[in-house]
Amino acid sequence: MKYRNSHLLRSQFQPNDEFFTYLKDVTCQLSKYKDQFLNKRVICPCDWQDSFEEWLFFEESENITGQKNMFETGTVKKIDISRTFDGLKASYREGKAIPMAGFVQFFVLHANSYGIRSVSVSGYSPGTKNPLKFEDIDYSKFDLVVTNPPFSKMTSFLEILLHCNIDFLIVAPFLSLARKKFISLLEQNRLKIGYNQKFARFYKPDGSVGMVNCIWLTTLPVKKRVKKIICTEKYKTGNYLEYVNVRAIDIPTISRIPKGYDGVMGVPISYLLRHDPSQFEIIGNCHTVKKKFFLQKKDQYVGVRKNNKIILVFARIFIKHKKRQIYP
Repeated sequence: MKYRNSHLLRSQFQPNDEFFTYLKDVTCQLSKYKDQFLNKRVICPCDWQDSFEEWLFFEESENITGQKNMFETGTVKKIDISRTFDGLKASYREGKAIPMAGFVQFFVLHANSYGIRSVSVSGYSPGTKNPLKFEDIDYSKFDLVVTNPPFSKMTSFLEILLHCNIDFLIVAPFLSLARKKFISLLEQNRLKIGYNQKFARFYKPDGSVGMVNCIWLTTLPVKKRVKKIICTEKYKTGNYLEYVNVRAIDIPTISRIPKGYDGVMGVPISYLLRHDPSQFEIIGNCHTVKKKFFLQKKDQYVGVRKNNKIILVFARIFIKHKKRQIYP
């Protein structure tokens, strides 16, 4: 199956996808989980940078060891919070270049006030393949993973964390929500969308700024109030296009979800940012409901035939009113 906008998907899942999250975005999100960090052993397994050795100080421990340069020896190293905090503060005062590793900066600055037990880091460069890969980390030595993983390895990274049964808070491309694995986990409530839902600016290793629409995904409790979607439109035959191979109607925008409609509806994936389990039931996505579907009217297809293949213009989440809603 191919997407007409596949260039957008490729841009978010290509091998050359190393980005560093802005400290501002990290702070806005992680500060919401202060109570969840208490007494946790945190690891940032993909937040690497060649200049780490210039400002990070490490502890030697029985379980986490390292040589002089962890990016050459492939190790996980525990940060000496006190010494690194003093060095980082001095860099701020002296106007020195601040490292791009937003997660590490945040934890160094807040570890003591948040009551974090320990913070460890590791790195992996797809170019050199020398440092420790996230697949080879023993996650049983940690309580929480917080990082911005390579987007090209997002699915495998998520599967490893779930297999190891470790809590995590990670950055993910927004379009990853269209993938079968992710929607299934959201349906099962094994995965949640975090606070401050969408953001897009990242540092690249060369210092330039990259733009990728992203969200936060986590297994931690997320306490946020979701406003119910106000449905004002009424369903009338002909007002909504129907899919050929799925018994559902297409909803082009969330504002057009009809009130009092008992059938299945296909909505944009952005709906997941406003999903209220008490209002709607998620039936699935195009992978789980039907792999091949398109609209009847040729001038308004969501899918077209090309070389005997169905090419989807955009993904859809299929929902249904969970119970008979009372509308004015």
